[in-house]
Amino acid sequence: MGCVPALVLSKALGTGLALASGDEATIATAVASMRGLNRDAARALRAQAAAVHAVTDLTGFGLLGHGWAMAERSQCHLASDAARLPALAGVLPVAGFVPVGQVTAGPPGVSLR
Repeated sequence: MGCVPALVLSKALGTGLALASGDEATIATAVASMRGLNRDAARALRAQAAAVHAVTDLTGFGLLGHGWAMAERSQCHLASDAARLPALAGVLPVAGFVPVGQVTAGPPGVSLR
């Protein structure tokens, strides 16, 4: 199978970080995101069913863990522009966010830029 041209996210990243932050506003943002229905994402997925090769939630291993596993199993390379990834408000400081260009290594098959 050839490489899949895109990885599509249906929600912002950072739920686990938000819940661990201890900040009430950041936690409230995560809870609101989790309460949001995936109805629109499910409709879009069904409309593109023939082109979809894999679906996962990012619970547990996060974007890099799941992305790495999907890239490895499909013999593809995963590249990500960190500045374009959607993150919940308040989670970047919790993550010790590293500005774009300062991340130099990731799991095999994963490029961070």
